[in-house]
Amino acid sequence: MSMRRLSGLAWIFVAMGSCAGVLWFCWREGTAGFVADDALYLLMADRFSLATDQLSPVHDYAWTATHFPPLWPLLLGLLGAGSHNVETAYLITGACYLVSFAMIVWWGRLNCGRTFSAATLGVCVALLPGVFFFALEVWSEFLYMALAG
Repeated sequence: MSMRRLSGLAWIFVAMGSCAGVLWFCWREGTAGFVADDALYLLMADRFSLATDQLSPVHDYAWTATHFPPLWPLLLGLLGAGSHNVETAYLITGACYLVSFAMIVWWGRLNCGRTFSAATLGVCVALLPGVFFFALEVWSEFLYMALAG
């Protein structure tokens, strides 16, 4: 087996381990936090979720009183997350986290032409304290970071 192929396999294992670590870090059991907009996003996602058949007046109020765009609640609801399934919302947040940083690495590779430099850029951005803060709750920032790429 050539050295180039071993290097490629090493990158694949590092990427898979990183993905598993990020999903583990982002996943929370139990309730959503109230520091962020989690509760409102989850109530809005209930409107799009197939698993929710009864909506209360709280759902109507959350929908009419918030100023959030509906793309993030739509994604959450279509993938089965909502106030009834918070754990799935955390996994979706983690997946968007991974996609957004894959886009940063891709952008870095296009601009500098070096895979190692692009991966270093992605890791540096992924390890910023603010990024960890966003990864701990059901925030929409990673979805929009991925779409901006």
